[in-house]
Parts: sequence; structure tokens; C-alpha cells
Amino acid sequence: MTWGNRIRMFFGSIGVLVLVAALTLVFNQRQHSATSETATIKAVDYPVGSTYPGTVTEVEVVEGQRVQTGDPLVSVRSAALLHDLRQGLVTQKSLGYTVSKSGVISFESAVDGTVHGLKVRPGMFVQAGGTLVTVAKAGSLTVAAKVLLTPTDYGRLSRGAEVDLLLPNQKTVEGRVDELSVSTTGDQALAQLVVTSDRLQDGGEHGLIQAGTPVVATVHLRDDGPLAGVADAGLALLHKVGL
Repeated sequence: MTWGNRIRMFFGSIGVLVLVAALTLVFNQRQHSATSETATIKAVDYPVGSTYPGTVTEVEVVEGQRVQTGDPLVSVRSAALLHDLRQGLVTQKSLGYTVSKSGVISFESAVDGTVHGLKVRPGMFVQAGGTLVTVAKAGSLTVAAKVLLTPTDYGRLSRGAEVDLLLPNQKTVEGRVDELSVSTTGDQALAQLVVTSDRLQDGGEHGLIQAGTPVVATVHLRDDGPLAGVADAGLALLHKVGL
């Protein structure tokens, strides 16, 4: 065998060993992660409703519209409210919304956010206590995820764990577990997670990042095995070289 062949064989063997090590690390990493059963982007909601029945006179927003604090949303004319105002039974201050002399209630947004769950249209009669429209507060997006785990795996899940959020366009957003709770399902643990991320910005990824968008959450569990340190170091090296 020539020296050239020996050198090629040597470097070929090194390449095979590196590939096997890389695949082993990737496989090991996958054994220490869990994928959500369900996961959805959520927001802090501000539902808008009236304590009086009436007829919708104006709808000044559409589904998905951005609004700011004080922007008009919906107007409702209520004969019952007009009667109580004339009788002195209620005041505009006690109601918390603007009422005209003709008994028209003008509802405004209490926060900056995005309109969703618009349930009314002009001419519709609405009952007291019903929700007219909901505003998802800007900057409050999180992901609510449910992950099915073995009791052992649940013991390796903690607040602050890294989570990969896969959007419908196959883009990934990195996040972390902010809150977690658990219930039992047979011999498994159903972990309910609240995931936060600085990249969950309203309207991001061409409008995909908004309340109601389904995602796939992959949570990384703590590696308690004897090769945990080695695996972490190996994965860090693979990321550096672009693998």
C-alpha cells in the first residue's frame, strides 16, 4: 500500500468517526426533547361588553385591525340604559364608558392591541353581558403548549428550559418555559407550559405571529446522563462549524 493510500485511509477513517460521533450526539439530543400535543400563540385578552342590552349602531373596526388606547370600537343604542340614566339610577362615571344623551354607548379600546373575535354587526341586537369584541393586548404574546411526558421525563423539565417554536411557515422561534403545571393522564404526565420569547412580536413573519396561530413546540429536557457534559460540548462544537 502506498503512502498516498495510507493517508487517504487515515483521513477517511477520521471522517467516519466524526460523522458517527455527530450522529450519536444528535440522536442523544433528540432523546432529551419532547414535542407538544398542542401549542397555540396566546395573548392577554380584553373583552368588550355591555351591562345593558341594545342595538348595534356602528362597528368601527374589522377583524385583525390594530388599535390604540382610546380608539372607537363599537356603538350600541340602549333604551334600557337611557331609562336608567334619566331616572338617575346610573351615571356615565359609574358605567365606565361614554354614553350620549340619546342612549348610545360608545365603546373604546382600553389597550393598544389587535382586534379579534369580532361578534357583532350594525343592526344586530345584543344581550346584556355578552362580548361584542375582544382586543388582544400588544406585546403580551406567549405560547400555551401541552406536552405528554413520562414521570421521569417530567422530572427533567424545569422553568427556563429552552423551547423551539415551529411556525406554520416552517420558521423556528426560540423561547423558554416561563410557567409550567402538570396533570396525570394514565401513567403519563401532561405538562402545560407557558412559553415566552422576545421574538413573539405582533404581526411578525408576515402576520403569522398573532393570537390563535397554531405552532409546534419542542421542549428541551435536562440531560442527567453520564455523558451530558460531553454531549453539550460536542453539540456546541457542531454549531460552531455549521453542522
